Amino acid sequence: MSFLVLSAYNLAVIGVLGNYGENAVAGFTVASTLQSVVLLPGMVLGTATAITINQQRGAGEWRGIRESMRGGIEVTVVTYMVIAVLVWSLHDPLARLIGGDAGVAAATGSYLSAVALTYAVQGPVLASLTVMEETGGGFRAIALNAIYFGLIVAVGAAAAHAAGSADAFYAAVAYCNLIGVTVPLIAVRHIRKLSARGSAAQAAVPTR
Repeated sequence: MSFLVLSAYNLAVIGVLGNYGENAVAGFTVASTLQSVVLLPGMVLGTATAITINQQRGAGEWRGIRESMRGGIEVTVVTYMVIAVLVWSLHDPLARLIGGDAGVAAATGSYLSAVALTYAVQGPVLASLTVMEETGGGFRAIALNAIYFGLIVAVGAAAAHAAGSADAFYAAVAYCNLIGVTVPLIAVRHIRKLSARGSAAQAAVPTR
């Protein structure tokens, strides 16, 4: 379901950027491909955190899952602070390397210039959503994905229309990415609830 939401988002963005020329569409496509690689560690770290949490749930270590969640988020934040600065610093060479055509490279560079630093937020968001998806919070994660991507399309389309350029859309994406900082907080709360329910159930089982 999350991948379906993402696919719908990409189609909607292409529809919006189509009003601003072929280079804008091609530039977003190139940047989106690079972004998939950039965000892959977030998914991997989220999956690793979820595996650890599920192992602890199976072993009845309910208090430990909070520490695992906190540790997973901390590692992801540090990782993406480095990634975000690196991609932003190299956005022009990267755009020229993978964009090919000068116009496409310029559009790709514009997108990365606006959005790259927000990967420091987007990576932990993706990791948090992955943890939720794999620990019983899948429907909530899908709802958050739908709200997040829907907000980007709506705000971005309005901004681009008002400014008459694709650059306004890229700026809107960056601002919406910053709003995602609330998602790790929701994921942490989800894990805390799991911990509390598990601990309560464990305490209610009579010992022999």
